[in-house]
Amino acid sequence: MIGKNEYAMVSEIDGVEFIIFDKSLGAGAYKAVQQQLKNWRFDVLLHMQMALRALITSEDVTTMLTKALQIS
Repeated sequence: MIGKNEYAMVSEIDGVEFIIFDKSLGAGAYKAVQQQLKNWRFDVLLHMQMALRALITSEDVTTMLTKALQIS
């Protein structure tokens, strides 16, 4: 997950899929990310930012991963 401005700098990296976190949506950005990731499967989750926004989002992803692993 990456911000719009940051994505502009790294968008041409091959083999990496980015989920854009649109900060301008406010709280709706979390819902948008959750919808985008609803049916995704992850090999790796890198949590490389110390910010409340990143923590909240990664907790949502971790919860989704845990549920997916329990189903599999």
